[in-house]
Amino acid sequence: MQISQPYGGLRLPEDTHKPLLFLAAGSGITPLRALLLDALERGWRGTITLGYWAQTRQSLCFAEQWQALQAQHDLLRVNTFLTRDPSAPAARINAESLAQLAPDLAERTVLACGPAGFVDLARTLSAGAAAFHAEGFTPPTSPASEHRTVRVELRRQGLRLDLPTDQPLLAALESAGQRPAHGCRQGICNTCACHRISGASRDLQRDALASEPSTSIRLCVHAAADDLVLDL
Repeated sequence: MQISQPYGGLRLPEDTHKPLLFLAAGSGITPLRALLLDALERGWRGTITLGYWAQTRQSLCFAEQWQALQAQHDLLRVNTFLTRDPSAPAARINAESLAQLAPDLAERTVLACGPAGFVDLARTLSAGAAAFHAEGFTPPTSPASEHRTVRVELRRQGLRLDLPTDQPLLAALESAGQRPAHGCRQGICNTCACHRISGASRDLQRDALASEPSTSIRLCVHAAADDLVLDL
């Protein structure tokens, strides 16, 4: 199975008077946040609206920062949509939510980032926008042909676990009852990074084996390829 790299491109328009619409899903918020902060630092004059889809309130990234930025900038409006909220789950991106975010869509430059399906739908729904720029990604999965079990030692915990090679290490560790720190699960935020002290792992984004000792790896986009010792 081929692993999809991020595709597309995100860039702000040159004219700072242009109104902007940011559409983010999951870890797609990370690159859009950088662009949004850049726009604010440049003294953007057009209105800026962010629509941000996440599963739960706990999975929202930068929640306190959005509140602070809205308080500082009258031109900024942030709307969050929680698709697995226990009391009132929101729908995934659709024509209604887009109309709510930007009734003036024809005047907006749209910048979208998230899983490939989200970006494709955002592109279709934004057909009437002034411009559309996007970056998408497909979550990594390990090749099914590599299914076997290897011994993984968590050095700091003094644990040895038998983990499958056909899952990202993060998922395999969670299935074994561990709770490593993590964030985006897409290899973007670096929250799950840890040192591979020894052994071999597979980089699922590049489908490449690596065995250099004392090297930082991201658990969400690496799978065990041979016996491993991790600094966990």
